[in-house]
Amino acid sequence: MVSVLVHDLAEAMEPLLDKPFVIFGHSFGGMVGYELIRHLKKSRGKSPARLFISGTIAPQLTKKWKERDVISETAILANSEERLLSLMSYIDDIEFLKKILPVMRKDMAMIMNYVYQPNGKLEIPITAFAANKDEVVYPNEVEQWKEQTLNSFSLEVLEGDHWFLSRNQDIVSQRLSEAIEQTSSSTI
Repeated sequence: MVSVLVHDLAEAMEPLLDKPFVIFGHSFGGMVGYELIRHLKKSRGKSPARLFISGTIAPQLTKKWKERDVISETAILANSEERLLSLMSYIDDIEFLKKILPVMRKDMAMIMNYVYQPNGKLEIPITAFAANKDEVVYPNEVEQWKEQTLNSFSLEVLEGDHWFLSRNQDIVSQRLSEAIEQTSSSTI
């Protein structure tokens, strides 16, 4: 299922691959971004200038992650919203979480069926963001992304829960802008 999504994303990106680009993904979107990079390198010989991930467990840890209650219980469609919310002791914006929960649950089959296949390290830098109160992916699990690159790795731990991007959008946007600007200026 992830392979189909990655293939479709690569097809949609085809017209843009003649320019420098970066990939950003949050939560399982970071894993999709990682697999997209591997696919683009293999099928088109193209790589982004950098991978940005946030709230994303390192791929080599996904088996353990899928066993975590907050993930495995979300995958059980019969579980109520109240049950799922009770699995977390800290939720920054409960109304936001209630809004996105139905969409998240639709992605659970893809998440639960994902199997990491080691296939060499990325040659690009990885910039990672984690949240200090994230109960879905712990900062030390995000830090293990350093094992997935031959290049530089940086981790920034920010305030918030797993959905910390909205409360930290200025700092994350600033880091993305800086990297894109650096990528653009290095190709001139």
